[in-house]
Amino acid sequence: MRKLYAILLVAVFAPSAYACSMGMSLDFVHGLPEGFYLAGNNNDADIAETVKKHTGLSTWFYANDNFYVKAPEVAENAAVVSITIGMPVKVDDLHYNKLVVLLEEQVDVLVTRGRHVEIPHRNRQVPLNFRLKTTSALIQKWVATYKFKRPVMSMSMRLNLSKVDKAKVLALLVPVDETKPVQVIRQKKPTRIHRCDSTIYVDGPMPKGAENGFYYF
Repeated sequence: MRKLYAILLVAVFAPSAYACSMGMSLDFVHGLPEGFYLAGNNNDADIAETVKKHTGLSTWFYANDNFYVKAPEVAENAAVVSITIGMPVKVDDLHYNKLVVLLEEQVDVLVTRGRHVEIPHRNRQVPLNFRLKTTSALIQKWVATYKFKRPVMSMSMRLNLSKVDKAKVLALLVPVDETKPVQVIRQKKPTRIHRCDSTIYVDGPMPKGAENGFYYF
């Protein structure tokens, strides 16, 4: 009996279980955060602009799968998130001398311009199966620039994402010969921060019934 009681205490007071045991808060904010912009459909144009801004070079291509960004899909400890950038270069063949690391922060956006959206609720409670079709707004921030004096196989770092909802790492591998293209290494799926509240930014009129403090149950 004592063992069962101890197990129940652990389950109830464990940070991940206890924090979300009563549901998830859902807040609506009018407008996008400062500096964020809606993700466009022409991602290649955005990448080209990013490469030009941070390297001064115009030509680029997406690196193959041998180059990768390894990061958790869900970060339990947002203050210390481990990131590894894999770069399988030959030991005796250094074609690249610099790596620019960027962080693409993302937030969820509900676009209401030109359409009617209503948030169903009863006594400020939203149904558990309720889902909003949102898009993303993002902002890119410089993290670090590494200069290579010898060939490297990977680069590891720890990022503080405590003020971020979700994010992707974008790495620009800059060639020694500037007539060659930059290799762009992308994180495939964003890292989400494990929280028990969710903020939805509204681009357009606020939907009917959108009040702060709704809960999923």
